[in-house]
Formats: sequence, structure tokens, C-alpha cells
Amino acid sequence: MLRLLIPAVGLTILVGAHTALAAEAVGTVLSVDQAAGVITLDDGTVFHADDGVDLSGLEPGTKVVLTYEPVDGANIVSDVAM
Repeated sequence: MLRLLIPAVGLTILVGAHTALAAEAVGTVLSVDQAAGVITLDDGTVFHADDGVDLSGLEPGTKVVLTYEPVDGANIVSDVAM
């Protein structure tokens, strides 16, 4: 039983740590480059959409909530809510 419990606890810790890195940014879109997957908010912060993130419907002036993680100095967006 203990042999099963230890890996399960370790996996729970890893998943929890990964989720804890996500952050949210709330703002208004200043510009969006659909082809490059780049969103700039009105405060000047630049975000890069992860593969599979739908940017259709985003245009300057759209109010958004971006869920992102900082990865190697870039803000990688995993979800966009309008």
C-alpha cells in the first residue's frame, strides 16, 4: 500500500506546484498580432499565446483576462477570457 501512496503524493505535489505558477492579467488589448500570437495590453505588457489558444475576436479595445505563466522571460498565455 505504501508503494502506491508515495508516487501518488509526489504526483499531487508536482501538479499542484505547476498550477501555482499560473497568474492572471486583466486589461484592455492595445494590439494583437494573430499570426505571431502576440497580445499587448494597454499597460505595455506583452503576452505570447501558447499553441491552441484562440485569439479570434481579439482586437484593440477588447477587455480581457489572460491566464499565463512566465516561461524563460516570456508571458505564455494558456487561456483568454473576454
